[in-house]
Amino acid sequence: MRSAEATIRTLIVFGCPPIAGQCKTRLAQSIGGEQAARLYAAFLRDACLLGRVADRRVLAVTKPHPLFAELAREYDMTVVEQRGEDLGARMRHALTDELGHGPTCLIGSDAPTIPAEYLTQAFSLLADREVVIGPATDGGYWMIGARATAPDVFSNISWSTESVLQTTLTRLKGQRVGLLPFHYDIDSFGDLELLRAHLYLLPESIAPHTRHALRSL
Repeated sequence: MRSAEATIRTLIVFGCPPIAGQCKTRLAQSIGGEQAARLYAAFLRDACLLGRVADRRVLAVTKPHPLFAELAREYDMTVVEQRGEDLGARMRHALTDELGHGPTCLIGSDAPTIPAEYLTQAFSLLADREVVIGPATDGGYWMIGARATAPDVFSNISWSTESVLQTTLTRLKGQRVGLLPFHYDIDSFGDLELLRAHLYLLPESIAPHTRHALRSL
């Protein structure tokens, strides 16, 4: 029989310091580094809001920043430092560290309009699937989750390219994989315009911090 601890649902949010020149660099080319950093801080806050669907919440960061301690207090999160030579290694380590508690999902902080229902569905799928993927419209994925062990999909990947999702799904062939709906990240000015249009159609409760930040742009 599994212990009570082994059934804990964990959500990991990946983040980096909201510092001009160190985050959202593509977007900064259109709106400026300071504006991009302020907007990214709002994205990160809205990503942390999604933690309410999980039992344990982890904020995995690239380096320390005062905002992270604030988010930890506000959203009852454990802050850990990412480790690994590239994005794939950092994700693999983060998942492996948390899977001892139970099913674990990992998301980035570039998609503030992710519905909480998608993550609830992800944890439900992990009841009988080994891996769950949230595919992104840019050819990557906005979420990856696992039930017991981190999948072997993080090495030798050309990150930030259109082939990430295809390569990942090919490597998962033969495993029980759950797929969530497609969603979009905010990386470019075109993505930002899509975000504005999307927020206009969504309830005000969705991405409240991002809405506030956009009013100053």
